Amino acid sequence: MWDGTAMRSVFFGAVVATLILFSWSYVSWMVLPWHQGQDKVYQTMQATTTGNGERVTGIQVNIGGSDNLVEARIVKEKPAKKDMTYELIAQAISQFIAAWLVGLLLLSAGLSRFGCRMGFILTFALAAGVSCYAWQWIWFKIPVNYFLVNMTDLVISWFLAGLALAWLVKKPE
Repeated sequence: MWDGTAMRSVFFGAVVATLILFSWSYVSWMVLPWHQGQDKVYQTMQATTTGNGERVTGIQVNIGGSDNLVEARIVKEKPAKKDMTYELIAQAISQFIAAWLVGLLLLSAGLSRFGCRMGFILTFALAAGVSCYAWQWIWFKIPVNYFLVNMTDLVISWFLAGLALAWLVKKPE
């Protein structure tokens, strides 16, 4: 379907976009104060912490057996560790996969103008944001500022990464 040059442009674009996404994530969470205003969400997370520091992360339900018994148990997570190496690597990998997939979609769209490619990427970012955050706002009544800050953060990050993707990923000529 695509030649090696097109796939290399997607790969290289995804690498550059990943570096941008990762860097923006650092600035957004560690430098800018806007995520600090999400106190209600953090208070809810703390309220789901057991006395020994474990955090309740969900309920696992098993239905099975000949009598269709329902077994439910609380799933707990050990206290957070100070070393975030695993989480940072997992974040970079997930950002690379997302950037690579957006690059493939961009290549499939075959858009020739830079502005059209940027519009395509920003439409993806808005769709991803609505998909990720709107249902939490509707069902779990997360605060509006949490919803808006995270949507804005997502759009800014994909705008910046989109500049690289739109510049590097082009349809084959």
